[in-house]
Amino acid sequence: MSFIGRQAGVGWAKEASRGTAEASADVFIPYTSISANDVPDKVVDEASVGVLANAVGDAVVTKKSEISIEGKVEVVSAGDLMLQALGQVSSQAQGDGTYKHTFSFANNSQHPSYTIFKYDPVASFRYALAMMSKLELNLQLGQYFLFTAEYTAKSGESVLVTPSYASNQYNFLPQHASVRFADTISGLDTAQAICTRVASISIDKGVITDQCLGSQDYNDILNGQIQISGSLELVFNTDQYRQWMMSDAKKAMRLEVKDSGTTIGTVNANPSITIDLYNVKIQATPVSYEQSELATVTVDFNAYYSVVDAEIAKATIINTKANY
Repeated sequence: MSFIGRQAGVGWAKEASRGTAEASADVFIPYTSISANDVPDKVVDEASVGVLANAVGDAVVTKKSEISIEGKVEVVSAGDLMLQALGQVSSQAQGDGTYKHTFSFANNSQHPSYTIFKYDPVASFRYALAMMSKLELNLQLGQYFLFTAEYTAKSGESVLVTPSYASNQYNFLPQHASVRFADTISGLDTAQAICTRVASISIDKGVITDQCLGSQDYNDILNGQIQISGSLELVFNTDQYRQWMMSDAKKAMRLEVKDSGTTIGTVNANPSITIDLYNVKIQATPVSYEQSELATVTVDFNAYYSVVDAEIAKATIINTKANY
């Protein structure tokens, strides 16, 4: 059966027992691009048998899969992305039918594992022990708030998958976004939003794998050293960011998306996602001079662990989902 990519689907479920596949997806993601494939590791038999051929065969030594999902950042599924990226969450009812979820960095190598489900008209699979290896969040003029998430997981298992899409998802547009800097994390609440055209954040989780003799499967997939970086693109009308870079200034940074025109709950709450970075250092500030365009500056930054705050990043989401 031939089909087009729009007929495929992808979803996930948090695993109750690490590495044990869930029976069905908790949420399906309206995607713009997906890739989910088994990519086994093989050892090549290079033993010589008196001919010029490079080898006489190979054998599978590790069974695994690699998965990539691109889509819109939506207010419910974004909670799973933040949990996968940062590792822990605390949820609190707001008393109006909405919930405040606070995601923070878990200082351990076993962040929650998920089962990812991939559907298409030819074959459908589930991939257990899916661990996020990288998350990229991107905001720019003229586009939805988008994410790209990459995973390493166990090899796929054939299973019946029936996509179903929730109605309580809300997505975000450029006009819903703001970026703020302050000297301290507490100063972000009153800081003025800066004018930026592009904002991106990347969380690289340094995934490492654990495998034992006697099996082709991973014993576990773990997050290792975590690195957070990003960039902004602004009209070049201030030298402030270069000055911060050269003076080795430490800043707190907030990326927030909030749809004030959409009401959720019973007391006029708005769907929102807020990401705070506690210790941002500017790395580069190249300026672009196009002859017929406004001069722009790209502000590249790294986010580091703040010893004072005992935190590297925190995300807060307001939606109608009770827990993750």
